[in-house]
Amino acid sequence: MLALVSRLQTRRGLRCARWFSCSTRRGTKYDVLFLGRDEFSCSIFQALYGADDVWRSVQVFTNPEQSINRGAEHSVSPLKAVAQSLGVQVTEIPRSKADFRQWRPPASYLEATEPSNRIILTASFGRIIPAAALDHFDPVRRLNVHGSVLPKYRGPAPVQHAILNGDTETGVTVSTMLKPKEGVDTGEILASRRMALAENAETPQTLDSLATLGGHLLVKVLRDMQAGQANPIPQAGESSHAPFITAEDAAVNFKTMTAHEIVRRHRAVSHQRPLTAQTLDESTVQLHGVYVHRENPRQLPDEAGVAILWKPTKTVYIRCAEGTVLGVPEMKPKGKPVSFAREWWNGVVNKGVQDGKYQFP
Repeated sequence: MLALVSRLQTRRGLRCARWFSCSTRRGTKYDVLFLGRDEFSCSIFQALYGADDVWRSVQVFTNPEQSINRGAEHSVSPLKAVAQSLGVQVTEIPRSKADFRQWRPPASYLEATEPSNRIILTASFGRIIPAAALDHFDPVRRLNVHGSVLPKYRGPAPVQHAILNGDTETGVTVSTMLKPKEGVDTGEILASRRMALAENAETPQTLDSLATLGGHLLVKVLRDMQAGQANPIPQAGESSHAPFITAEDAAVNFKTMTAHEIVRRHRAVSHQRPLTAQTLDESTVQLHGVYVHRENPRQLPDEAGVAILWKPTKTVYIRCAEGTVLGVPEMKPKGKPVSFAREWWNGVVNKGVQDGKYQFP
């Protein structure tokens, strides 16, 4: 019996040392620093704010306003607008990444809180928290809500890459944050949930659904932490990376990509970067509203990259890889607004159209 008690005490001691949380009373409310920026983080924040049984205080840190339209307007962080509408204190982080490396939690916050009750929480924040800032929080009080089932799609654009790759499933994870040198999105998992990815899924709508799911999951994790029932586990399985979306991700090649692949690319990235194609004059044109045209127009040759104008619908049809056909109802040449594809076609009639056909390079 004495040996059994000794083993139980040892196990409890190891668990306490690992979690840094045995001194926390069950049901204690947390003092939360929430760091985010976009609509995804807004939904997570609103779920947290609505669960006032898990927090005593909440402060928001977000990106500063940005000038747009050559300084004529200013873009405000969506999270800032939501938090201020709820009366929550909002502080803007340093604008440059170099300056943010010196960021620390406010002295007033550290003086007014107990270390075991502090939580730092990120959701689609876009910045890496400095190690010296994380030192003010116990390892299991450094939380991140991520838009994939980790370890798959670590990085800033998990949903975009899931759609680009034709996945049928996605999900959301609440994990701990490690220090930068230990890896990004590599912390232990406190909870994760999977969600089906529809065949016609688009990134913005998928992010909205994941944010709702992630908000509920975060609140559950915090309540489990209050009850002493949270159980972080190491990530397992094959990992992959989801880097920032670039102009290369939005570039299409009709000769090597099928119409289905191009439409999938459109659903994944066009909310950030419109699809673009090279033209004969060594410029580019944006493609808007693209879709797979199921029929095979008789006037359209079999050669990939050839396009025709279908006058009844003002649509340009383009032959793509494997004989597929892409419908493009709207296009945007450089320096001009988005308009019917017919307008672009009329502009290139004397710059490459031969016998009613245009050959993309």
